[in-house]
Amino acid sequence: MTPFPPIDSTVLQAVLDTFEIVSRIILGLTGAVFIARASLLVIQVEGAQAFSTLVRETIVLLLSLSIFPFVLKTLIAGTGQVAALIRFEAHSRSVGAIDGFIESIRTQLPLFGILADVGQLTLQHFVRAVFSLLVGLLAVATPLVFFSGYILGQGIGVAAIGSALLTLCLWPALWNIIGLFSSALWPSFQGTSLSSVVFSIVVTLLQFLSPLFCLALLRQLSPQSALHSGMNVTSAISGRFQ
Repeated sequence: MTPFPPIDSTVLQAVLDTFEIVSRIILGLTGAVFIARASLLVIQVEGAQAFSTLVRETIVLLLSLSIFPFVLKTLIAGTGQVAALIRFEAHSRSVGAIDGFIESIRTQLPLFGILADVGQLTLQHFVRAVFSLLVGLLAVATPLVFFSGYILGQGIGVAAIGSALLTLCLWPALWNIIGLFSSALWPSFQGTSLSSVVFSIVVTLLQFLSPLFCLALLRQLSPQSALHSGMNVTSAISGRFQ
């Protein structure tokens, strides 16, 4: 059970820089799409309501692209500070028959032995890499998702992006909450070495899958309300530690 490693500041800045590049391209294309959609409305002899909707969607697109970097930094900083406050100690497991089996595998497969020796460190680097890549992919995809919805006139998908962003940013806190709870349960699974190994594996899997649980919960709620509440909490926490 390893605490969630915080995202590196240089990685976050690289993500934001990439978002800005993609966002500038989208902003450059927005004017052309606005003229094209407005011309289509004229050809179709649409009423004032249709033009009002087009203007509203354009404003929402521009505002969303402008505030997304702030929202991303606030959520990551806030949830990262919450995760840092949820501390738990890693416990050593009991040694037993299962260790002999593992040792025989290490003898036959040297690579397995290397990974076992640096298991905790490997897990930390792996989790940090996955989290950083997911944040980067979401940031790069966000302008494209917004723009594709704007072109089709079907909304820019703020609710979907908000749910995905909140789910991803809550991962560090959820990871450490599960680790804290599992740390309290750890003595109950120290009867045998096998039970401690199985318990450790199950906890790690739950930590990896915790964003899916959060996403399922958000689908039952209003994404806009959930994102607004998350922003309020993380902003308050960020202000407290600044």
